[in-house]
Amino acid sequence: MHPADVALSKTFQFVMSVLPPSAARPLRILEVGCGTGALAARLAEAGYQVLALDSSPAAVRSTRAKGVDAQVVTWPMAMKERYNQHFDAVVFSRSLHHMQPLGQTLDQVRIVLAPGGIVAIEDFAYSELDPETAIWFFDVLQLLDASGVFTKSDREFGRHLLKCGGSFLLWQEAHDHEITPATEMRAGVAQRFELASEAAEPYLYRYAVAMLRATKCGAAVAERLYELEKKMADDGVVRLIGRRLVGRKISIPE
Repeated sequence: MHPADVALSKTFQFVMSVLPPSAARPLRILEVGCGTGALAARLAEAGYQVLALDSSPAAVRSTRAKGVDAQVVTWPMAMKERYNQHFDAVVFSRSLHHMQPLGQTLDQVRIVLAPGGIVAIEDFAYSELDPETAIWFFDVLQLLDASGVFTKSDREFGRHLLKCGGSFLLWQEAHDHEITPATEMRAGVAQRFELASEAAEPYLYRYAVAMLRATKCGAAVAERLYELEKKMADDGVVRLIGRRLVGRKISIPE
């Protein structure tokens, strides 16, 4: 297993756990902000009818190469008029914080969802990271870097943290521009849908996963990092900044 597959599996399990019960036909799922299409492909392999959207032509090409129907779209848009169908679920996997205006985006979700359909959101609360958590994660990064399990790529945020001594200011500078806070995402979902569930989730480990070597050892480290972050949060040592929200469209005609 590739280290990135560990993080992907966590997201896939979350989405699978909240999907509506299957009907006689395959559920129709819309993923907004599909990236390279890894999650969309996993959902399609599970038997769902998936349409994936992204504003990046390169991302859409990557998703199509995995056998998934994908289209270049800038969200929000008039989805109902363009596709003339309803979806059983709309999925945002670490993409909703980029989509503005938030209200218009969620309004479009409500339009395209079938009655009883769900919106599943996995994202992060960047503004809720505290200095103690940042210091703990920097220590983890230093240990892993010294152990030789990281690649030397300079493109990843974790590498910038290592170079800058884990500066808390760097976290603020990197995440404090045109990113919708998690509190606003929650409020927007609760205003338009029945809030079916919400949970905090490990997220920092993903920054390390992006740098791990593509080996069996790297995958094992990724899994252990997830469990360690969760345990440290349960013990009150660190603060979880990952967020999962599930909204359900109540069965009232538009």
